[in-house]
Amino acid sequence: MDGMAAFVAERIRVESDLDALMSMTPEDRTATIDRIKQEAEAKSAFKKHQLVRACQSPGFSLTEGPLPHNHDDPKQHFDSRVVGWDSFGRIQIASRIYGNPHCSEGPWSENMIHSRDDDDWAGSSTFKIELDISFEWEHNGWPERLGRVTPAVLKGPHIELGDWLILYEKPCGMWIPRVLNEQYMRPR
Repeated sequence: MDGMAAFVAERIRVESDLDALMSMTPEDRTATIDRIKQEAEAKSAFKKHQLVRACQSPGFSLTEGPLPHNHDDPKQHFDSRVVGWDSFGRIQIASRIYGNPHCSEGPWSENMIHSRDDDDWAGSSTFKIELDISFEWEHNGWPERLGRVTPAVLKGPHIELGDWLILYEKPCGMWIPRVLNEQYMRPR
């Protein structure tokens, strides 16, 4: 299957899966998503929090789909780590945040990532997964939150030294992910 046909087939599969999930009761949907994630993790060649090197396509053609990856071009690679699997069974990896700590992960193709054997800073950190923390809001995208103490939970290490993927509680009670560095955290 060529690049564009494979891309379209994947989009159709995701749309079909989404339709099926949305037709379920909330309880059945949650159970199904949990099962999909567990099955995807069990058959994956990668483990959660594993360090990886991701390959990325240099672009997208409307007629050909993703442009071919050049394995010799360092600009088409970046260091990352596995953060989990999404509701459709696709592996999710940490992504560069480019100034927005809420854009911190995304689905990837397992054939476009490779394990790496670098030393992992997370093993020597005093902070650990599932630790309850709090932090003073520092991101000026929401000026009304600046300085407010916000409860959060560490979900896993991110890419850069000391950066963690966390879930924090919004005023409405919903928990959402973002990246936060250890220097801004304190255990609760």
